[in-house]
Amino acid sequence: MTRELEGKIMDNEDLVREYSNNLTTYEQFTNLMETYICNLLNREQISFHSITSRTKSIESLSKKIELKNKYQKLDEITDLSGIRVITYYTDTVDQISKLIENEFIIDRDNSIDKRKSLDPKRFGYRSLHYVVQIDPKYVKAQEYLKYHNLKLEIQISSILQYTWAEIEHDLGYKSQEEIPYDIKRSFSRLAGLLDLADEEFLRIKNEIFAYQNHLLLSYLSADIDKESLAVFKVKSPEYNELTEFLIKEMKAKKVSQGNFENIIRMFEYLNISKLQEVDQKLKQYQQLIMEHIDVLYRDATRTKTNIISGDMPLLCLCYFILVVEKGEVEFEKFTEQFISSVNFKNRLIELKRILKDYKLEAAD
Repeated sequence: MTRELEGKIMDNEDLVREYSNNLTTYEQFTNLMETYICNLLNREQISFHSITSRTKSIESLSKKIELKNKYQKLDEITDLSGIRVITYYTDTVDQISKLIENEFIIDRDNSIDKRKSLDPKRFGYRSLHYVVQIDPKYVKAQEYLKYHNLKLEIQISSILQYTWAEIEHDLGYKSQEEIPYDIKRSFSRLAGLLDLADEEFLRIKNEIFAYQNHLLLSYLSADIDKESLAVFKVKSPEYNELTEFLIKEMKAKKVSQGNFENIIRMFEYLNISKLQEVDQKLKQYQQLIMEHIDVLYRDATRTKTNIISGDMPLLCLCYFILVVEKGEVEFEKFTEQFISSVNFKNRLIELKRILKDYKLEAAD
């Protein structure tokens, strides 16, 4: 089989030979595009399951051009370099689609959205296939210059859609007509289940997201745990004001993340279980802490401290609740359980003596 191409005769062997001579370039192009798309998704903070790539083998190309028997030029074959992006959810496919549309030149004639083209009454692989080229704005960059004429196939699908395609491929069926009626019915049921599963996973994800947003807005009603305290640390004005005060007083350069595990145990001992209680107590004690912090941390406030713990406002709160609200027996049990330093225990005793006549004001 021969064809005339730009004044010369080219047959299938010529196409394979041309590809073989440029195989390294195609492999480099494929690897570059895989890295580029991965970085693009990470930059946009789009979660995905996996990105894989492949450059068509010479053997595979040879079989394809013999089977199709229509190609006259190598650039008519659009899947020599391929990228597959697998997402967790179906809506992420659309998010990635928008990025691809913005970042590449799209070959509309060879791109297809199989999610829309497949008859709803039929079953099959529902995915989004793009054929693209590098946008001219990137051609100026030296690393892209030699690839500007090459085409890339990008396949985007959810992990369940991909699972369907892999199993279908393993079973060896290429079209619905090849499948016996009983097996066709089984395929149809499974296709419906996978479509439903895709939709349900997306619905569950959206409901979880909505619930998390609800918690963020109504965080004060939450029980005390590491997650709720982390939200409180960000949203409480008193917490942040006290943190800034401690940084200034202790001449600290930065604040560490902090570990709330010990704080949670202290609150439990002090019979404080809700974040709303913490919020009320911090409002009551903020000014008192700022006025008397030097009693507990006089060494730290008089010398430069490189770093303070991010949980320090709540640690101070626990200490001040202890010395103001608790009696001698509770004080001794608390210090025995949580205070290992004799020197620091003596400072708590000193603070308790100073504040023995302090009258706690009611919270607003």
